[in-house]
Amino acid sequence: MKKKKGEVPGFPAEVKQYTANQKVAYVGTGKKVYLTFDTGGPLGDVDKMLKVLKDNGVKANYFLAGYNVKAHPDFLKRLVNDGHLVANHTMSHKDMTTLSDAQVRKEIEDYAKMYQDITGKPIQPFFRFPYGTYSMHLLDLVSDMGYTSVFWSTAMRDWEPRANGPDDSYNDIMNNLHDGNIILMHQGSEDNIEALDRIIKGIKKEGYQFGLLTDFQK
Repeated sequence: MKKKKGEVPGFPAEVKQYTANQKVAYVGTGKKVYLTFDTGGPLGDVDKMLKVLKDNGVKANYFLAGYNVKAHPDFLKRLVNDGHLVANHTMSHKDMTTLSDAQVRKEIEDYAKMYQDITGKPIQPFFRFPYGTYSMHLLDLVSDMGYTSVFWSTAMRDWEPRANGPDDSYNDIMNNLHDGNIILMHQGSEDNIEALDRIIKGIKKEGYQFGLLTDFQK
């Protein structure tokens, strides 16, 4: 639920049902913003995106579908070498609620193995459910595997062209900016990438720093 700028939005009612053993993140704390890119679809203009991040000295968090990593292993290497965090987003990007426990575990374990095979490093213990679709049982399963399930406190309807183009991308974020903001953007959106430099500069102007999900482990 949207609230005024500076206020943390309301979250789904089931949040109240979470147990202490379920590792879940919807929002961080303090004057930090967590920029997260989901890439279940096209990669978009990778060179432009990475240049904007580098030019602004910003590290971002990526949830790449496994099939995109398999098709573009060099992109994963570029992200890791640039200091960005790449987390587990399953191999197939299927709705996990339609799979068996064994299938879900395989999706996550195969992704972690692929990541290590390509980068030579173990994957960070963060996970995002494709489409944000989950169950309490799956939260338990993922938590038991050692992962924190990362959701978001700002999401944009960015999988389709926006009426006002990049202006809509910018305004969606700036009008909902708040402490610990976990922002969900889709990398394949041309509007998002076009607005990215303006978004980053606007967030910094409001006094925020950009964080990696590993901040949650501190």
